Amino acid sequence: MDILKKIPHRHFVFSIPKILRRNFLYDRKLLADLSRCAWESLKVFLQDAVPEDDPIPGAVIAVQTFGDFLGFNPHCHILVTDGCFYGDGGMFRVAPPLELKKLEAIFQHKVFRMLLDKGKISREMIAMLSSWRHSGFNVFCGNRISPDDDTAMENLARYIIRASFSQERMQYLDEEGTVVYTSKDGATTRNFPALEWLAAMCSHIPNRGE
Repeated sequence: MDILKKIPHRHFVFSIPKILRRNFLYDRKLLADLSRCAWESLKVFLQDAVPEDDPIPGAVIAVQTFGDFLGFNPHCHILVTDGCFYGDGGMFRVAPPLELKKLEAIFQHKVFRMLLDKGKISREMIAMLSSWRHSGFNVFCGNRISPDDDTAMENLARYIIRASFSQERMQYLDEEGTVVYTSKDGATTRNFPALEWLAAMCSHIPNRGE
């Protein structure tokens, strides 16, 4: 907590469509590019929202690759200052509420451009996804976190760096060679053959140096 200034923060999540996720599964270096797309989109949005000279936001970014049942779902969590620093004295100005749909559109454009430049998608696919009513791109923005709310900040930090699965929600049936995994809300379960479970777990292990 000592590295965070005593100023308001917010939690953002940047998600992409299912049809694009396999690109990041088979080329994990793209995850860094996805993080860059998310941050560049949010950074310029915050800078434009704060009418000061050379405004600078601060952020901590974490890339997660898992969903509730260990499905491959790359997305970016960003803990960001709710505004920007400016001036030689490190003054801070809170940003007004952001228009998430506009932020989402910028993020979508940057991801499309990045994947196109790397030869991962075609212009035809971009046109198809752009024509969908619900593109699958999404930007979530949480409530403002008060500078004095250490509990909320710590809970969010734990959530962002949590493991891909919970051992408490996992049960191994030895005789059947099956793993039974319960959803986060406890409403549903899914059975995995042991090797399939191991493969799902391994898909979320970063490569060396990542």
